[in-house]
Amino acid sequence: MALKRIYRVRWNKLATWLLPVVLRHNKMLALVKALVAPMNNLYQRFIDYGNDTDYRIGIALSAVHLQRALNDKYDSTLRRIRIVELMSKDGIALFQREENKPQVLYTKISEGITLVLHSKEETAGFAVDFIVQVPKALLFDTKEMRAYIDIFKMESKTYIIELK
Repeated sequence: MALKRIYRVRWNKLATWLLPVVLRHNKMLALVKALVAPMNNLYQRFIDYGNDTDYRIGIALSAVHLQRALNDKYDSTLRRIRIVELMSKDGIALFQREENKPQVLYTKISEGITLVLHSKEETAGFAVDFIVQVPKALLFDTKEMRAYIDIFKMESKTYIIELK
């Protein structure tokens, strides 16, 4: 925050100060301000870029921060975008389709082992690491949102965008 003061330049005031007092009349000041306007525009773009970079650096690689960034960009008032992290569950192969012989699974109650079997539909959701839930009423471009998410997510993580 203190370093931002280093970059603070008031171009119109600087141009006025550098103009000799004899030449400081309205027409000359207007001309000098017109000449300084492109530099002022570049300076403002530089400051905006610095603020955007600071914001992106502040977003950590976690779902909470990613959810905050998505809500800031796409739904700043109602903040309805949610990120659901999925728990990793490995599927259990009972038999291969080519074998065509299902295996019967059972455990004795005395073993104390519980075995949970998931269907193909249930394990299909485990192919991704998290789901971005976006309300249907929200207008957005899917490609743009994917590009924005890819900026912040870890490279190894996969996701889907789901309209709810």
